[in-house]
Amino acid sequence: MDLVDSLIFEINQKLLPYTNELTGKAKEPQKFIKVLFEVIFQQRNIYKALQSAKFDHVILDCLNEMMLSTAHDKSDENVYRIYFKAGALYNVLLKWIQSDFAKSIDEMTKICLEVYHTPMSQE
Repeated sequence: MDLVDSLIFEINQKLLPYTNELTGKAKEPQKFIKVLFEVIFQQRNIYKALQSAKFDHVILDCLNEMMLSTAHDKSDENVYRIYFKAGALYNVLLKWIQSDFAKSIDEMTKICLEVYHTPMSQE
């Protein structure tokens, strides 16, 4: 748990400059996403070991806590929004780890930005 906490703390510290303090949303999505992938890639061996040990669910728990702790808006709507985004982010990171980082940081940033800017409904 201490290892995961320290990894999430590192991510949090690197992402704070790109996060809106009130809402917890990315204020510079491209930089936010790229920095996130850079930090994960720098510690890739640890993340692979956590995933191999089936300890990756703890990453999600810590990610939820980290995102909630940075948001001042604790309304039900915003809390659900945070869980939604944390779950999506967790799944993307997990897939990237499982692929043995087959896509580059720039490719992952591009993919995530496209998803980030595409509404769930095309209607």
